[in-house]
Amino acid sequence: MSPNSSFRLPYALDHKYFERVYAGVLGKIIGVYLGRPFEGWEYEQI
Repeated sequence: MSPNSSFRLPYALDHKYFERVYAGVLGKIIGVYLGRPFEGWEYEQI
């Protein structure tokens, strides 16, 4: 394969797929860290 030839990734490995997975993982991490101070609180306290 020459360096100038184009190589297409399958849909599962597409750039948009990686962006969506990254955004999902980042959102999960942010949610976990923002929710941590409220662990164990009753519904009425929140």
